[in-house]
Amino acid sequence: MADRRPPPPGPVRDALVRRVVELHHDREVHDPHEDEDELMRSLPFVEELERRCRTEGRTEGRTEGAHLALVRYVERSLGRATTEAERDALRRGLMRRGDAMLDEVFALSPAALDAWLIREPS
Repeated sequence: MADRRPPPPGPVRDALVRRVVELHHDREVHDPHEDEDELMRSLPFVEELERRCRTEGRTEGRTEGAHLALVRYVERSLGRATTEAERDALRRGLMRRGDAMLDEVFALSPAALDAWLIREPS
């Protein structure tokens, strides 16, 4: 069965809502059969937007999950909470380097990890 959840908030969702409102308004003004034809023609477009929203959402969710796990690992290794600047640096590095950065972090001793964080990874 197809996923029927609404797309996440953002420009794509705004465009979809705007289009639905336009179609609803046009239906009140025009022949309903014309609106059905236009709606049927626009369905592949809507389906493609929904697919892209789901893909983007999954990617963002994976990235955020990896970031949270990385921060937790770093904090446990160092025995202290990370600062906001350190968390931001980890996020930026993870977005740019992905798994390569994870491999680098996991290979460091706690002392080396602390020094590595000071220079804010890229």
